[in-house]
Amino acid sequence: MNKLPESPDSRSGLARSPATLLLRLSRWLVRPLSWMLLLGLGAAVVGLLIAWQRSDLILGRLYNHWRPWLQSQVGRVMGRPLELGPYQGFGLEGVRIGPSRFLPGSGDASTAGVKGLVVRVDPLASWRDRTLRLEMDLQGAKADLRRNANGQLWTFGRVPPGRTPPRIALTFRLLEPGQVRLWNLGANPQPLVLDLQGQARVEIHQQSVEWRAKAQTPGKPGVARVHGGGDWSRQRWQTEVFATRWEVAPLIRLLPLPGRVSGEGTGQLALSLEKGQGRCEGAVVGEGLRWQLNPTAPVLQLPRAPLRCKGQRLFLATSDWRVGPWAGRVSGDLENRRLSLQALARPPQGLDLGPLPLRGRMESRIGKGGLQDVQLFAQRGGSRITAAGRLGRELELEGTWEVALAEFPRLAKLPPWLQEGP
Repeated sequence: MNKLPESPDSRSGLARSPATLLLRLSRWLVRPLSWMLLLGLGAAVVGLLIAWQRSDLILGRLYNHWRPWLQSQVGRVMGRPLELGPYQGFGLEGVRIGPSRFLPGSGDASTAGVKGLVVRVDPLASWRDRTLRLEMDLQGAKADLRRNANGQLWTFGRVPPGRTPPRIALTFRLLEPGQVRLWNLGANPQPLVLDLQGQARVEIHQQSVEWRAKAQTPGKPGVARVHGGGDWSRQRWQTEVFATRWEVAPLIRLLPLPGRVSGEGTGQLALSLEKGQGRCEGAVVGEGLRWQLNPTAPVLQLPRAPLRCKGQRLFLATSDWRVGPWAGRVSGDLENRRLSLQALARPPQGLDLGPLPLRGRMESRIGKGGLQDVQLFAQRGGSRITAAGRLGRELELEGTWEVALAEFPRLAKLPPWLQEGP
């Protein structure tokens, strides 16, 4: 198909189109109505800027007026004084407030603070629930949580009899990882440091809190995802923990276990606490666990240790262990600080003790400085050992033994005091 030839008029019209537009624009600008429209637009922009500035001043005055009331109401419920920072303007994201912090309370010495926060009101939810709902984005959050004499990290305030808490709900969001330091965990004076990401919602009028967070130890690959909440008026708390490759060494601080522990744990736990009574449901698998009583003591190794908890009882499924040339299997349980272990040991071939394994059991109580009230019984064929005492940084055991000499192929290697018995 042949194309139609372009006419000279069409080509000249395209060439003259920019000039035509400029000409029409110049004609439009000389009209008085056009200048009035431009001036009106300019005045509107200036008016908006002035209104924005006046709104900023009004919001600043309103914040300064209500700040003492917010500090009093929120601080009373949170169980400690609250210091809100200065007003720093507002934008589309909300009202910006400077450095703020919670001071130590009457029930504990825990503190928390932020370098800055952005506050906004959720109007629809506030109208629907008849509750002042504030959303807060936190920057540079840090918290130092210190256990009190009752083991509590944070004690909330109590509502006086005959009064009801204000209908205020606070939602906190961490815009960047916050740092939490847990103090007074066991005998170690150094805190447990965690990096947290997540959010929490505090319903002051319902005296309840809910949280969802991801925790990590700085510089470590392990991750723990936590979701839970509670009612502080009834002292009822619950949380679920999903841990992946979490280092066990910091958690051992919760137990008065001497020595050094290393290894990782992966699993899921459901924890609850009501009026001081704790419960646990779930399972964790320890990988590469190592324990050493002191720098000169041999290292106890458990390549894989399945742990399960139910109620207030912790179970260790049968697991392989090794200490130097000795190896075997172990299982046990822990309840109300009472520890029970059952073990089987295979003597190293270099001792020429024959093929019979050594079987034993131990009952003890976890106390200050180690294991107290230790009751130890071991048997190998016709040979028996019974001992009692304590196990801390040193062994303090007394007992009796009976050796079946016929069961040892090379009696000459046994010392005379062992052959003769006590």
